[in-house]
Amino acid sequence: MKKYIFVLFFLCSCTAGGDYLETNVLDGFVVEKSEKNTLIILGEGGPSGNMFVKAAETYKRENGGVSYEVHSGDEMVAAINDFVDNYGKIDHFEYFGHGNSVGFYVNQAANINGAFYYNDPELNRDYIAASVYELDDDIFSEYAWIKFNGCNVAEGYPEKNTLAQAVANYFDVDVVAPMGPTEFSTTPFAVSPIENSNYLDPDFDGDVYMVSTYSDKDFVIVRPQPFSTTGIHDLRRGQSHEEAVKELLGRGLDIGLPEGLFLPYKNVSYEEAREFCRVAALDESKCQIEVSDSSIWIRNLKALKMLIDASGISLKYTDPWYDSYIWWARNENLLTEDFTNKKWYTRADMAELTWSFIKHFEEMEKAEIN
Repeated sequence: MKKYIFVLFFLCSCTAGGDYLETNVLDGFVVEKSEKNTLIILGEGGPSGNMFVKAAETYKRENGGVSYEVHSGDEMVAAINDFVDNYGKIDHFEYFGHGNSVGFYVNQAANINGAFYYNDPELNRDYIAASVYELDDDIFSEYAWIKFNGCNVAEGYPEKNTLAQAVANYFDVDVVAPMGPTEFSTTPFAVSPIENSNYLDPDFDGDVYMVSTYSDKDFVIVRPQPFSTTGIHDLRRGQSHEEAVKELLGRGLDIGLPEGLFLPYKNVSYEEAREFCRVAALDESKCQIEVSDSSIWIRNLKALKMLIDASGISLKYTDPWYDSYIWWARNENLLTEDFTNKKWYTRADMAELTWSFIKHFEEMEKAEIN
């Protein structure tokens, strides 16, 4: 049977002029396959879009594969599902487009944190963001791996939870990603800048590669973290939500979980979000948000509003309404780094946010007593 590989390249056009590199992390990375079938996704427009196109074309010419060009998060999810439907499980995934340590950019503006989501560049704008967790977690084959070639996807690894680590954990695959910026180069082995790369001449016909800009922020292999020893079988040690889940369950959180599981990547419904809020506020009647259907999935801004309102915090009206909520929560250091208006909120996201509220108000009470 023919085996298929989905290769994901994250490419960022960054400032040139870094240390000369001749290293290649893949020299020590053994892929136990003799035959590949690669999915290549191009998700970048803007001034540097032509360079990403050339990099994707170079990769396909040298390695083969099936390529898709996408213009939104939803299109990217659809492309991945289309590949799996037509060719089976993915062996290798390459994506060409901007990224950072917490998010993908799919044909969107840079410097917007999208968590494990494809960006929503304007808070509360419906359906632009699309979650990685909309994909099934078993779409990769046994020896599959992913490579992100774009800037900072593993920045802060291993101390910091990164996009690379989250993807590795969710799909249970190894991810190769840079800890710092990358740039376009004429060779795959060193920084060899391409002149006027941000506004490439349409007639340019050379090869384009992505390489690390700095030797001390090279590519690393990010492997899935081991599973937690908390007795919850689908939590991994070191994940940012591990403590939150353990503490909330210990305080009586009850959202109808299968025994030994939390299902952290499952989208959280309004009714489930109310139960998280009850654990924090100790009174479910305080946990209210206007929705047409209590089973509908909740977005993070509404989850934030529910927790703040249930805490008895009165905020001035702003337009849009969520500005005051985000300002207050950020000022109190309650938001995770990847907080943005995701298409939907997961149980893991809700657990982290709820636990941050509980710790905050418990610390305030202790300070008042002392």
